[in-house]
This record gives sequence, C-alpha cells and structure tokens, in this order.
Amino acid sequence: MAKVDSTQFSQGALYEIGSALSFFQIREFADEFIAVLIGESSPESPKTDQTVSYVAEEIEQTTRDYVLKTLATELKGHALADFVAHQLGTMGYRSRGSPEGPDGGVDIIAHRDELGFEPPIIKAQVKSTEGSVGEPVVSQLSGKVDRSEFGMVVTLGTFTAAGCKLRSKQK
Repeated sequence: MAKVDSTQFSQGALYEIGSALSFFQIREFADEFIAVLIGESSPESPKTDQTVSYVAEEIEQTTRDYVLKTLATELKGHALADFVAHQLGTMGYRSRGSPEGPDGGVDIIAHRDELGFEPPIIKAQVKSTEGSVGEPVVSQLSGKVDRSEFGMVVTLGTFTAAGCKLRSKQK
C-alpha cells in the first residue's frame, strides 16, 4: 500500500475527498490523484481556485452569521453599547456611555483627548435589535450631532430605505 503525503494535493482535491474516515467519490480531480499515485507532480488545476474561493466565502458567511447571532443573544440593550464603546477604545478613543434609561438619541460619546473637547468627537446610537432601523433613529441622532462632530448608528440589523437615504444625505 502506497503512502501519499496530503501536501502533494491542491486544496480543491483535498476538499473533494473530505475526511479519510468517510466515503467519497473522486470526480473533478481524478487526473491529479492519478498523477500523484504514479509518482508525477500534481498538475495545477484552475478548478482549485474556484473550490477554495467557494469554501472561503462559505466560511466567511458562517462566521458572520455566528458573530451576529452571538452578539444578538449575549449583548442585548446596554451591553451592546458597552461593547461598541470598548471597540472605540481599542481604536484609540476615550468614550463614555449614557446611563441606562432614556438617552435622547446618544448612547456613546467618543473623543481622542482626555477632556473630550478636541475633534473628532463621535456620537453613537446603538440598537441591539435584529430588525430594521429607520429614519426616526437616524433623525434623532442627527439632531444631536453638531457640524464639527460625527454621528454613527450601530445596529445588528439593517437600515430601511428611508434610513439609508437620510443617512447618505447627511454625510
């Protein structure tokens, strides 16, 4: 029985055979397997790039779904605002959050200097809902943002068409 090192195969060929403990049928990469088994080098296959690209996209989508689901489950309400404030902190901003309860449209104020006077100043509204965020939320925040400041709406969901339209007009 011949032993073959898996590094001799392209990633696409390895995906095709799956786990060594499962049943598989070689369809797309038969030439590559035959070449390696008779001692020739593996031919480069354009199918490899397509396979790797497909799997990479699938992994990216699965990861995105997992992260969003975890955030939506674990960080409801003020906990998500604290998470966003922490993220801003890792980007070099000092931030302070509004206390729990009505906040008037601003959950976080972030700035670079210790006192919070020097621009850029960012005011953020954070929505932990998985639904759509619309024009009222964007308008409420925009009414609190001066010309020298920046506004940011963070949501785990999406923006309605009206929310997107208003958001782009205010840039």
